[in-house]
Amino acid sequence: MLAERVKTWPKKWMAEGYKSGLQEEGQEGRQEGLRESLGLLLERKFGRLSAAERRMVSEARQEQLTRWMERIFEASSPAEVFQS
Repeated sequence: MLAERVKTWPKKWMAEGYKSGLQEEGQEGRQEGLRESLGLLLERKFGRLSAAERRMVSEARQEQLTRWMERIFEASSPAEVFQS
């Protein structure tokens, strides 16, 4: 009985690893999509971004990107979008 269960462990671990990997990729994909969208909106509204502004967007986490996306519609400059 134990020998049979031991045989199933690698499949179970692989399935759990695969599921975990999909969740991480999904999160990374959403962040990348937010980065691209935010960058596009910022450049459409304010023109070319500085290197520092592009770096801020590329290094931001999802929560920060979401806050910036919400601010862009009311902001009159990139600085207002990025303010803490």
